[in-house]
Amino acid sequence: SPANGGSATLTITSVADSATVPGTCSSAATYTWTTTITSPTVFYQNGPYNGSNPNGFGTDPTCFYGSMTITSNAPIIAVADSTNDLYNGDLDGMYNALTP
Repeated sequence: SPANGGSATLTITSVADSATVPGTCSSAATYTWTTTITSPTVFYQNGPYNGSNPNGFGTDPTCFYGSMTITSNAPIIAVADSTNDLYNGDLDGMYNALTP
């Protein structure tokens, strides 16, 4: 969400990890999507891109394994969670980020 209220224009770039993704995953190498937020917003990457909580891809990939970069024209507060079920074990990670 915008750290000081108001709005923030976000550009979200997702890059697939083609070295470790299973061969059955046919996602594009890169996705870029731009949106404007005015309140706390959740991007569910496994959801539809045009739903009430868009996925941040701008399309609906069949699968995705990789990284995401969020850039903003205003200070934002971001919390991220990384989860996948491609391999056995506990593969969850959570982190937050504050931008100047």
